[in-house]
Amino acid sequence: MSWGAVGAIAAVVGALVGVLAWQFPHAADDDAPVASATTPQSSATLASGLPPASGQVARTPVPVYLAAQAPQAGGANLVQLPRPLASQSGYDQAVVISCPSNQTSDQVREVTYQLRGRYLDFSANVQPYFAAQQDARTDITALASYRERDGTLTRKEQGRQPAATMAVPLPLHASVDGADELTLQVRCENPEGMVVLVAAQVTPTT
Repeated sequence: MSWGAVGAIAAVVGALVGVLAWQFPHAADDDAPVASATTPQSSATLASGLPPASGQVARTPVPVYLAAQAPQAGGANLVQLPRPLASQSGYDQAVVISCPSNQTSDQVREVTYQLRGRYLDFSANVQPYFAAQQDARTDITALASYRERDGTLTRKEQGRQPAATMAVPLPLHASVDGADELTLQVRCENPEGMVVLVAAQVTPTT
C-alpha cells in the first residue's frame, strides 16, 4: 500500500473519531435531568400563598377599661364599690351603677361613654349586689348610638343581660363597631342595690 493511501485512511479514521467524541457527550447531556428554573419556596410561602412579611409583628388591641374613662352622661348614677367587694381582688376595674328607685319617674338608670367610632366590642361580667333579697335579678342593656348624616344619634340595642343575680353573675357582650356612644342601662327588681360590671371594657379597632 502506498503512503498516500495510508494517509487517506488515517484522515478518515480521525474524522470519524472526532464525530463520535462530539456526539456521545451530548447524548449523555440529553439524558441528564433538567434543573428547575424556579426558586425553592419556603413552607410559609407554600402554606399561605404569600411570602412571609418581613419585620411585621401581629398587634393585639389592648382593651380600654371604662372605669378609667369619664362618662359623657349619667356620672351621678355611678357609686362606690360596696365594702364587702372592695376588699376582694378582681374588682379594680369595675363600673358600679346604682339601681333605680323603681318609682314612676325612676325606672331605669343610665351611664353613657363616648366612643367616637374607635371601638369594636364591649364586654363585662354582670354581678349585682344587694344587702337584702340576694336572689333579686337585674336587667342590663348595652345601647350603641350611631351618628346619622344629619348629625342626630340613633340608638340600637346591641346586647342585654336580663338574669344576673348575686349568686349567678353572667356575661354581657355587645358590638359597638362604628358607634359614637355606648349607654349602659340598668333595671333592678330590688331598688336597694347596685350593679357591678366587672372588667367593663371596650376593644379598640386597632
